[in-house]
Amino acid sequence: MVNMGKTLFLINEESEDFEDLLEKINEINKQDKSVVISLTVLTSQELGMEGIEYKTPEMYFDKSLGTELDNEALNFAKTWYSSFENELNYKGVSLGEMVESDFYFFFVDALRSVEIATEILSKETPDAIYLPGNIKLEDPSVICYETLPDTIKYLAEGKNISVKTVTNNNYLIKSSISIENKVFNYLYNIINFYQKYLLVNLLKIFKKKN
Repeated sequence: MVNMGKTLFLINEESEDFEDLLEKINEINKQDKSVVISLTVLTSQELGMEGIEYKTPEMYFDKSLGTELDNEALNFAKTWYSSFENELNYKGVSLGEMVESDFYFFFVDALRSVEIATEILSKETPDAIYLPGNIKLEDPSVICYETLPDTIKYLAEGKNISVKTVTNNNYLIKSSISIENKVFNYLYNIINFYQKYLLVNLLKIFKKKN
């Protein structure tokens, strides 16, 4: 049965407004059941202790798409910089080629997020969504749904669904790259900029196809 008029919460325990969000969820649940999606194991534990029912992103993912998305991600990772490869050359080293592995994991996360976000909006049909303002960055090989909030926001706004973002200034940015010199600092900035740029364009392509 399709849920109608629900409030959707995408939540993790590191949000500075986590306690306020728990109160908001309990308040809404008194009138109409909300849909809570936990992004981390610790969040799931916290929600369980509070007696709040939750789902996880994996529940909305069609695992049969795994191989197809892996191949798409690999292709994107090897070609995203091809039209301006010369601009990413530093002392004879192709920075685009250097970060292919990191971008592979980024594209896996982004493509999974598109599929998951689409299924969430289709199945839950929320009329309001609360999103975390940021997701802390982990090792790039760890699936932590960094792009899922942005993806849901983009697709939801196209459906005129109310979206509110929980601001958080306390997230810790972790990176597997030690940023100690100009090369890595330059590389780090490129990754941040182009990941946002590529995600937006990837979503635009997806939107046109649908």
